[in-house]
Amino acid sequence: MFSTMKIAFGRPDRVWRPCQCPDVPLSISNPDKSSPLLPFRTIAPTMTYRSMFSALRRSLLPACLLSIALLFAACDSNDMAMQTTVEFGQDTYQVSEAGQSLDVEVVLDSPASEEVTIPITVGGSAIAGVDYEEPASDDVTIASGSTSGTFTITPIDNASIDDQDRTIELLIDADEVDGYTGGATAGATVTITDDEMVGSFTVSFQEASYETNEYNQDTLDVLVEVNQPAPANLQLDFQTGGTATSENYELLNNSIEILAGETLDTIQVAVKDTRSYGESETLTLTLQTPANDAVTIGGTTETDITIVNPVADIATYAPDEDFARLYTYNTFSDVAVPETGRLNTDPSAGVIFDESFAFTIVPVREDPSADPNVFGFGSFLWSEDDFTRSTNMLNMVEFYDDGEQPNTVDEGVSSASAGLYYPSLFRLTPDGPGATTGTVELVQDEIRVYKPDQTDDGVTNPESFVIGISSEGGTYNETEGTINITITFDETAVNNGFVTRRFELSDRRPSS
Repeated sequence: MFSTMKIAFGRPDRVWRPCQCPDVPLSISNPDKSSPLLPFRTIAPTMTYRSMFSALRRSLLPACLLSIALLFAACDSNDMAMQTTVEFGQDTYQVSEAGQSLDVEVVLDSPASEEVTIPITVGGSAIAGVDYEEPASDDVTIASGSTSGTFTITPIDNASIDDQDRTIELLIDADEVDGYTGGATAGATVTITDDEMVGSFTVSFQEASYETNEYNQDTLDVLVEVNQPAPANLQLDFQTGGTATSENYELLNNSIEILAGETLDTIQVAVKDTRSYGESETLTLTLQTPANDAVTIGGTTETDITIVNPVADIATYAPDEDFARLYTYNTFSDVAVPETGRLNTDPSAGVIFDESFAFTIVPVREDPSADPNVFGFGSFLWSEDDFTRSTNMLNMVEFYDDGEQPNTVDEGVSSASAGLYYPSLFRLTPDGPGATTGTVELVQDEIRVYKPDQTDDGVTNPESFVIGISSEGGTYNETEGTINITITFDETAVNNGFVTRRFELSDRRPSS
């Protein structure tokens, strides 16, 4: 800029006379530059000094304004010429999550006059500390005289198999540094690629079909497996189809998740008892193709669950005839029922009376339409006119008589209490449609035993006690005509504690 400015007339000593108007050179002195000369028309001497300077101002002002404008334009031009451009070496970069560190270059268009720190803004979908290491600094330092520096990205192999690439968005904050401006590539994108191999993990059902009996109301475990342990949790969806509806089953989990390091997961299907006897329904589960290319489905991608409702041939044990009967064989303990000598009392026999006991019972069914697989027993002594006779299920009178026989309690139970009637005692569940074998379930959980006063006038004021019964179940075989079950009796009411006894019910007559 100009340090001083002088405006002077070329001949200050001249005495002006009327009508003499010579051209007087006007000089603007600048110590650093040559003095520009501006033509100035001299003023008539007859003018007053005030009018003379007014005329001077009017003539000089446009030139001064022009000079000032040129001066500021020159200053702005000099300032623009002093800006240094800073940008990334390129606008896109790529690195594998299992790869080495990546140096993103920051470059200047001219050497730095002094050490400069360029701030970098970091964003994007990648997460620091998860997908890449936390940068030591968000700045790039460029040494004096140098034209570049680096911003280092170190990826983390996080064993993710979600098949999703992650990006880091970098932006140079040039406005934060005096004398620097952002270039064309002031922003850059770094892509961290997922390195898991496409199709590395194959998921399938372990079995193509399952069958379950709705009577059991079981929870069926459908196994889903992957061909190798995954480094992270695998999640898949599945669809349902088939003839079964929500009335037949309930899904306890609606998706599949195989945990990291594992190879199996379970779809749990709770089967409901619809009592649709003799019918069956099918539930089809189908694996869905995952969006993740690292995971595929293959092998058994669909499995069928058949929910059966078979009906046992109860007529084997409770035929519709007047003299139908079964024989109850009881060992009085938790030992197997012998095949022979069930009524022998001779000590020389293989089995004597205190080891087994046989009694004839009458199979009955109260309401076959309610559940065709349920039936129970009565006895020849039972009378619907005398409720005190409906006692002593399977045990017969010997259990609670006079205490003279083994495994009995002295409760004064009369032989009349042997007249049992329990029409809903057992439930038979076939192993499958048309099967002649299956399982036995104890339906009832207690029996009441009466101790009637026997008089000539009949039964009066009967007393009774309750015996709890429970069982883990048993088996039956229609071909053999047998039912085998173990029952535990809670006889604490008669101070006998818990007693477990084995029973066999058979249509075969005793051996003696």
